Amino acid sequence: MLSGNLEKSMHRALACANERRHEYATVEHLLLALTEDQDAVAVLRACRVDLDRLRREILSYVDNELGHLVSAHGDDAKPTASFQRVLQRAAIHVQSSGREEVTGANVLVAMFAERESHAVYYLHEQDMTRFDAVNYISHGIPKARGSETRQEKEEPAEGVRPALHAQREELKRFPIPNTRETVDETKLIAAILCARMILPNDVAADPVANTVDLYERILEELRARERDRRSWPRDIC
Repeated sequence: MLSGNLEKSMHRALACANERRHEYATVEHLLLALTEDQDAVAVLRACRVDLDRLRREILSYVDNELGHLVSAHGDDAKPTASFQRVLQRAAIHVQSSGREEVTGANVLVAMFAERESHAVYYLHEQDMTRFDAVNYISHGIPKARGSETRQEKEEPAEGVRPALHAQREELKRFPIPNTRETVDETKLIAAILCARMILPNDVAADPVANTVDLYERILEELRARERDRRSWPRDIC
């Protein structure tokens, strides 16, 4: 279910394209509409985005770089495939997190998967990342002034490291049954993070929380194996 604000934003995006006789409504039209969406604006401001600058840049792009989309006939603009992917991705994120309403904030997060779009380019130009947006939506933490560089902010391990710190030594204590090897927790974390990056449709609405949850489940499995190992006869251990 779409929020009332998001429905209005979608209408604005399509109207923006129709006013310019564009045959298609793009992700850039959508982002321009989100600069007036209450939920998306809250995230943009929390991520230290200059809204006036963002509007100017996107409007300039829409007016000057999309001339090839101008249509001779008067049909209504149709959403591009990327426009539709963003909305579908946002809906999947919301569903996977147990919520019912898709907001402009969710759409803004989903937009970052369209890495080749000018919309994401303009967000990156103001040093906003998907991590910044998710961190604010999930935890209410705004981006601090003078925070880390873009590359550091996008490193997934930085997001999960504080939450996993207390479990690291515990994980190392568990031997793999039938061997004397210990679990390499660094490789385990890397494997979890890589797996999350390649999940179809990028379904993780909160990759930090979900990664910690997966980590806990693996720990529990290792605890169970350790209990089983200790209960085996000594000659097969």
